[in-house]
Amino acid sequence: MKAGELLAEIDTPEVDQQLQQARSDLDTAEANLHLARITATRYKDLMKSDSVAQQMLTMRPGTSKRADGRRIGRV
Repeated sequence: MKAGELLAEIDTPEVDQQLQQARSDLDTAEANLHLARITATRYKDLMKSDSVAQQMLTMRPGTSKRADGRRIGRV
């Protein structure tokens, strides 16, 4: 045996499945964050032209901020 050589490989299907699910959940969360940011930007632009009620503007940006707070590093 040489230093750094692989001794064995352990098959862990349950852990592999959990990792895949976590990556999928992260992808979904990132897509939701992207959508929330786009929606918030659109509502801000509409508010500038008085095309949408102030209440709608105050509700939308919070969605993006909440999503930002839940972000974690990629698994």
